[in-house]
Amino acid sequence: MSNIDLRILVANDRIPVRRATIDIMREEYPTAFFGETGSGKDALVMALGDDWDVAIVDTLLPDTSGIHVLRAIKAVKPGLPVILATMFAGPKSATWAAKAGASAYIAYHSGPEELLTALRAILPRDTSTRLDEAS
Repeated sequence: MSNIDLRILVANDRIPVRRATIDIMREEYPTAFFGETGSGKDALVMALGDDWDVAIVDTLLPDTSGIHVLRAIKAVKPGLPVILATMFAGPKSATWAAKAGASAYIAYHSGPEELLTALRAILPRDTSTRLDEAS
């Protein structure tokens, strides 16, 4: 996969978790651009104001819920894949995340492979065509 133009947005208010998430992805996608924020409001502004290949949003942000961010993104950019990430995963949570339009629902404690597997399933083979432009 060519990932020179790959753009990944990460929204998590816990800086060590956000940085670790980016570090994991950087190993798989070394030339990708990573946008990062700790707030839901900023995540919305960034997601809606720029072209991204995927957004990874924590379910618990200090100013709003990740599900609110997901729904707001999907209302404007239905083709933009959004991965919801959480410390507290469960079957019911995964169900409501899918119903809200999440492309994947991952638990941080499951380890890096769950995130990378979700990204491999979501990201286009050719990043010259952005998913949110296709919608």
